[in-house]
Amino acid sequence: MKHTLFFSLGAVTGFLAVFAMILLIKYVLGKKNYRFGGCNYDERQLLARGKAYKYGYFSLLLCTMLIAISGIKMLFSVSGFFIGICISIFIFAVVCIREDAYMSLTENAKGINAMFALITLINYATSIPVITNKKLLLDHGVLSVRCMNLTCAVLFTLILVVFNAKLIYDKKQENAVIDTALKGFPLNVMYWVDNGDGTYDCLDGQQRTISLCNFVDGISSFNAPWFNNNKKNNYIHTIERIDPDLAEKFYNYELEVYICKGTKAEQMEWFRTINIAGEELYPQELRNANYVSAWLTDAKKYFSKASGSAKCPAERLGGQYTNKNANRQEILAQVIGWKIGSNEDADMCQYMEEHVNDVDASELWNYFENVSNWVDEVF
Repeated sequence: MKHTLFFSLGAVTGFLAVFAMILLIKYVLGKKNYRFGGCNYDERQLLARGKAYKYGYFSLLLCTMLIAISGIKMLFSVSGFFIGICISIFIFAVVCIREDAYMSLTENAKGINAMFALITLINYATSIPVITNKKLLLDHGVLSVRCMNLTCAVLFTLILVVFNAKLIYDKKQENAVIDTALKGFPLNVMYWVDNGDGTYDCLDGQQRTISLCNFVDGISSFNAPWFNNNKKNNYIHTIERIDPDLAEKFYNYELEVYICKGTKAEQMEWFRTINIAGEELYPQELRNANYVSAWLTDAKKYFSKASGSAKCPAERLGGQYTNKNANRQEILAQVIGWKIGSNEDADMCQYMEEHVNDVDASELWNYFENVSNWVDEVF
């Protein structure tokens, strides 16, 4: 008993040490400008992560049930249930990676790989006694706590494999964009919005734009059988040196970009048009795309879900009074409609236009609180 207790305490201490190491690595990478600090996810990523949390949660429940009903004595231990936890974490990671929602807007692949590789090596190093002496795997017929580091190492190894496989796939897509431009073939049409102040918003074509810009800036490389004897890692300066004419042709490559000018209503019509082939957007989602602001960001904190299962503040306060979908911005639209006494698109756009420079949406939230309290008192 004392022997097991000491190993359990050692395992807990080890995990705390790994956690401290993660914080240290994030700090060091942040100092080296690896953009590893802060986890800012856009709305699409938050929805994808919500779905990933759901899959991870149900995977954990399923693993726990299987362990409980399997009757396999070996799994009836802390390490056995820890394997279930690791499986659920892996499911969560796979879904996030597949949906491009694993890295936040301020993180990059180099930082993720560096941190996970170090954690993997540390766990494999501490698992050497278990790997070399398989008798240590079991303790009185069940998996011992010594297995936890090995389980952790396998988990991070699998995540690294999936993560880098996705990077390779994205690299192929990026390479295809550069290859198309170098050959002078047309890329699909891009859609930008003229903000009227010399800046533009990219409605469609962001990934293609980033791929080309990274290549011009020397961040990304290119390779193809028809260029430089199929040698790898051909950066833009390589092309300038080997084939100046090709480089000049690339720099003069014309992109087909439609510029949307006009009122917010006209810009919204563009947004509707280019999204016809994709998932149908709800009216408030279309309005949100044209009135991005600090006010809207704050309003979403109150009236939009941040994850797949958790309720937003508006649902927790007055969810019994509405059947609207917070994920699709319907609650926000409903409250704005109550506030202005109209559900007409033009009126709601006008309200958002009037508040686009507000620092927060406290006025709208206070209104909703008052309405909910009034309903509670009267009914």
